[in-house]
Amino acid sequence: MVHPITDRIHCMADGIHRMTDKPLPTANGQHCMTDGLFDDLRDIDEARGITIREQTTLEKLLEAETKLIHHETQGWRKNVLVEFGRFRGGYEFFYERLTQLLGNIKFTEIDLKEFILAKANTDYQEDYSAALGLFTGCLLEILTKRNTEEGKRTIVYINGQGNKFDYLFSHARAVDTLVVDNFRGDNICYNISNSLDKRAKTIAVLNISGDRTCAGVNGHIWNLFIIDCYGDYIASRISERSENAGIRNCYIINANGNYIANKLAAEGKINYVFIVNENGNVNLGDVTARNGSINTLYVVSIGGIINISSDDSLASMMDMFEKVDITKINAKELNQYDGSVHIDQAVLKKYQRWMQETKTGDAINTLKSLQGKSYTDAIKVLELHF
Repeated sequence: MVHPITDRIHCMADGIHRMTDKPLPTANGQHCMTDGLFDDLRDIDEARGITIREQTTLEKLLEAETKLIHHETQGWRKNVLVEFGRFRGGYEFFYERLTQLLGNIKFTEIDLKEFILAKANTDYQEDYSAALGLFTGCLLEILTKRNTEEGKRTIVYINGQGNKFDYLFSHARAVDTLVVDNFRGDNICYNISNSLDKRAKTIAVLNISGDRTCAGVNGHIWNLFIIDCYGDYIASRISERSENAGIRNCYIINANGNYIANKLAAEGKINYVFIVNENGNVNLGDVTARNGSINTLYVVSIGGIINISSDDSLASMMDMFEKVDITKINAKELNQYDGSVHIDQAVLKKYQRWMQETKTGDAINTLKSLQGKSYTDAIKVLELHF
């Protein structure tokens, strides 16, 4: 006869065995009620010895972006209009807060590139896109200032591989040498380098598809290159606001779209401006230079014509030509019916000779060649030539 207590012990032990799926040890031929219950706790003790992986720099930058844009400013973003000029106060707020968040985080040009590629090619809502663009502008400015304090240059080259990134580097004030290549998106490099106490050495955008590329640039820049870009209002409102702003050389090569260089140098100063289309027409906007100045303006359309879209009358446009000394295009051939200016072939040859003598043509070809190079080789080329 089996003792009932023994039955209960076996029954309870069997239940435990079913719950744990582990063989139960026996004591004097019988299962023990507590044996095997705490075996899993030994796994917890073993896990305590595992080292937690440290965050990568990219993860830290992504975390800062999440905290600043998704949490701290989410409500604020909804009330900010993202049209021209409405983010000036927003950028200052972003910059001060991001400087705090990244106080103990060191990052490099490569980290900046990786962050941008990680956030590219997504259709964000307009307010978030603009805020994210401000974030990238702040990252570039923080990196540039840190490197300057250490006596180092900041040379950034980013090939977007055709991905989309609206407002990329929007409003960044401190820039050394920046090349943005092969992106889609509106307002790329919008309002960049708008600091009167800092001068950017070189800003170049190549193979950009989108409206308002490099629009609203109103600071000091030695060389601004806009090459093989497509969209409306490219290089619009450059040197528009401040009479103290100045760009030494502005090269707009093969910009295909409408209202190119609209309101160019309305208040500021530009030494040389080259607007050239090797493949088609040049569709200029209202190049007015009301109170500003352009030392020399070349407008060249190889195999096409130069169209001018302006709200001004024909007479005021002719006055504008005299005012900024646009002697490089034959203003007398301005057709009152189609509003076009036709290039003088003698002027074209003079322009080509100037590009060769100053080696500006070589610089443009060098920039065009970067896309086929590795990141390391591209940076070496920029360090050598720019």
